[in-house]
Amino acid sequence: MVYYFHSEIMLLYLLAVFGKNEKANISGEEKRVLAKAVIELVACWIKRHEQSIH
Repeated sequence: MVYYFHSEIMLLYLLAVFGKNEKANISGEEKRVLAKAVIELVACWIKRHEQSIH
């Protein structure tokens, strides 16, 4: 399964969580960790690009 965040102002990032041969699905906790990582990645990206604008 592939989850992604799309924004017209931001690059598309692919986060590899596990190999297809390792397990069928991720747990609820793994989904929460991944969601938090995406939020942090977006915030970091925005912060870096705001600094380059000013």
